[in-house]
Amino acid sequence: MAAIMNDLVALLLPMLGFASIGIAYGVTCRALPEGLSQDLALGAVFGTAAVLMMQYPIELDGGIHVDMRQIAIAFAGAFGGLLSVGVAFAVGAVARLMAGGDGAIPGVIGMALAGGAGVLWARQRLARDPFSLRGLALLGAMTTVHLLAAFALPFDGAIAFLQRFGVQMAVLNVLGALVIGGAIARERFLVTTEKRLDTAANRDPLTGALNRRGFDELVRAARVRAVPGEGAMLLVIDLDRFKAVNDTHGHAMGDAVLMQTCQRLQGELRGGDVLGRFGGEEFVVFVPSVDRDQAGAVAARLQAAVGARPFEVDGTMLAVTASAGAWWFDDEEELEMVFEIADALLYQAKDGGRNRVVLGPRTSTAAQQPKDLRAAAA
Repeated sequence: MAAIMNDLVALLLPMLGFASIGIAYGVTCRALPEGLSQDLALGAVFGTAAVLMMQYPIELDGGIHVDMRQIAIAFAGAFGGLLSVGVAFAVGAVARLMAGGDGAIPGVIGMALAGGAGVLWARQRLARDPFSLRGLALLGAMTTVHLLAAFALPFDGAIAFLQRFGVQMAVLNVLGALVIGGAIARERFLVTTEKRLDTAANRDPLTGALNRRGFDELVRAARVRAVPGEGAMLLVIDLDRFKAVNDTHGHAMGDAVLMQTCQRLQGELRGGDVLGRFGGEEFVVFVPSVDRDQAGAVAARLQAAVGARPFEVDGTMLAVTASAGAWWFDDEEELEMVFEIADALLYQAKDGGRNRVVLGPRTSTAAQQPKDLRAAAA
């Protein structure tokens, strides 16, 4: 019993020392958008944790190292996904192979089994009850599958290993899942909640485009990062005779047209362009780092993309065009003023027969220009 307790303490202390992995997980998820970059970064976080856990092993004869690296690899599969567990496994496997010894290959196999258990657990449990003690305990129990890698050793050695460490590692896997996995699950819940609240505050719930608040924040940030002297364009685009679509076909059909319009515009934008919907059938696009000729070409392409083909909604084909007003400006003009000018140019496009874009020049002469443009469009 004393030997078992000594082994438990020797393995437990280093593992609990890396309980801060939950903080690293949260920081990574907040700093990076969901996708390839986040998955790679999470894989690196969990892989690094596995390598650090390897630095405090119980060393047996023949180069067999006993540590809790499998917990980190299992977490990569449980909380990161396939790409994350692949990166974490690669990092951990390289470190274990470099350490050498008869236990190197069984150690790598054990990490692969633990990672697979984490992925399987995520698909079965995480979406339903991330905070459930039962769910986390199950993750720890499933991670214990890594002990099967002991049979990559000679049979007698495998049996001796399991007799000495099987119970301790099974207990610590469950404990680690409850303590460290619980911290990670909590961070995951907080990150998801924060992103949901951010989306509700900054995005249009129908189309997913930025609302006025989100648009203004993103555009102001983009202008701060812009190279001084570079031009930019603001485009205000409005669907033509959209009220008739709602009156004739119903608001559900109109909503479908708005969502498809957003998709068509988004498909034409570059990575740094910003798309917003301020209400009704009006969309706004900010295009940084363009000269006037480029601005004209981009504005024409965006306006044409909306009405390039009919909208198909539940088998009904609707031909809907758009009018647009665009203003090319430098970094000295206020965003609110630019929006008023572009909106006034939209009125000119409507007055000129619709289904067209009106692009304004670079310089605005005075604060009364938006009013003058509206008067000309009336």
